[in-house]
Amino acid sequence: MNKAMLIFNIICMFLPFTIDVYANELNLVSIEPSDIKVGEQASITITGTGLSEIDSLILYPVDPFKRIIGKFHTECNIYEILVRDNIAYLGNGECGLALVNIENLSSPKLIAAIDTPGCASGICIVDNLIYIADRTGGLQIVEFQYPSHLEMIGSISTRGEAEKIEIQGEYAYIADDNNSLQVIRISEPAKPQLVATNDIHRLGIDIELKNNVAYVTNFLYSLQVISIEEPDSPITVKIIEPMVISPYGFCPEQMKIKDDFLFMTSNLFGEYGSFYSLDIHNPLNPKIIGELPDTPGEDITIYENKAYITLYSDIKTIDISNPAKPHLIEVISLRGHARAINVSDNIIYVGTKELLILSNSFVLPILNKENMSIKTKLPEIRMPGQYALKVFQEDQSVEMVNAIHLRCVKGDINGDDLVDLTDAIIVMKKLSH
Repeated sequence: MNKAMLIFNIICMFLPFTIDVYANELNLVSIEPSDIKVGEQASITITGTGLSEIDSLILYPVDPFKRIIGKFHTECNIYEILVRDNIAYLGNGECGLALVNIENLSSPKLIAAIDTPGCASGICIVDNLIYIADRTGGLQIVEFQYPSHLEMIGSISTRGEAEKIEIQGEYAYIADDNNSLQVIRISEPAKPQLVATNDIHRLGIDIELKNNVAYVTNFLYSLQVISIEEPDSPITVKIIEPMVISPYGFCPEQMKIKDDFLFMTSNLFGEYGSFYSLDIHNPLNPKIIGELPDTPGEDITIYENKAYITLYSDIKTIDISNPAKPHLIEVISLRGHARAINVSDNIIYVGTKELLILSNSFVLPILNKENMSIKTKLPEIRMPGQYALKVFQEDQSVEMVNAIHLRCVKGDINGDDLVDLTDAIIVMKKLSH
């Protein structure tokens, strides 16, 4: 009997009620092969006991700082990152807009930059035009002429500070801290025209669009659902009020839509907030279907079936394959305040006062599973170093996904930690060909 089981049994002897014990005798014996080449898509076999109960495998670099593939330094905070065709477009705060060549991930290089009058906090790209939510600078429109020329071709002031922006058809929709939503006609990019403002005056933080509906988060208030079927007459049809009970109210932050679901962060002082999943099959009537409590966040991006959220120096990865049951699977701690994040081609881009380029974790397919072994296949891994495995199992008794561990299912299930299988380490080496 191992120490964890012994301590667990001793504690349970003194509990004042009958409990159900969930235990799995997981014991890893070996991984073959243990050495592979960088970039090789190798098949591996994990042997041990208790492996038949495992539902998924996560492979990740052991040292978070060794995950950093490349860096690009800027003088200002990065508030937005978009990735297109080997170019990272940076909403670079008081420094304006910057375009960075990321074809060589280990050596990103500046292509072009242009200053803006305000603070570039949100960007949207349509063809060769870049639309910038520039806070006090309103909407700025920049033309990009390949390979390295940027030119300001249009601008318009908004009534408050333009925070984030989305484009649909001939209109730009801006989350503004005065009227929450500003609608601007951009059919002539050199002459943008303000055509409408929202009918409810709240501080707009972020905006997402689905069909003819705009979702706007309002700082300290709510999530607004706004019909934009007639762009020049937006109408608020629903307000989702505080979902978090805290001394300071509900503080929604950033959102992203994937298919028919909206995922949203909330945060106040880094202490209060949750991660939410909303069903938007009926876009005008979103419903909260999932929550990861006590998980405040700032920016968010979605890649495949995972949400990545930032909070100060942390990057949190959340499994959203079942939107009703989001669960945390990884936390990466870095240096600096991570205000922006994007994931593309399984590479993580993080914005502090640097653009950090990180290797991502990998969900490994289970090709064959028995009690004594699991066969899986590695993806193409670009960075040498040590990689460890985490394992997950679907526990139907509590209807949530967890790592393999010991616990009392009638006790507090929220305090359970993921088990880091440090014995399951694959050493990645730059082997000579």
